[in-house]
Amino acid sequence: MHEIIRKFVESGEIPKSRIDESFNRIMKLKYRLNHNPDETYRKELMQAHQEALASEKLVLEKTQENKALLEKAAEQGQSSKKSKKKK
Repeated sequence: MHEIIRKFVESGEIPKSRIDESFNRIMKLKYRLNHNPDETYRKELMQAHQEALASEKLVLEKTQENKALLEKAAEQGQSSKKSKKKK
């Protein structure tokens, strides 16, 4: 999962600042949880974690969609080459 996110950051599809913001938000919440284990902070940490997972899920879904499109394009390219060879 992390490799997929790294590739999207390297390609510019996900700004590094978005990853940094998410990381900082989670680390702040973890710090607060360790210093004040109040139920509110645990809920905030859980919400931040769920948001991070949802973001990763969207990246994975987009990757899978792009892969399917590339595979379809490759198949179409191969079939068009075969039909040209027959002519």
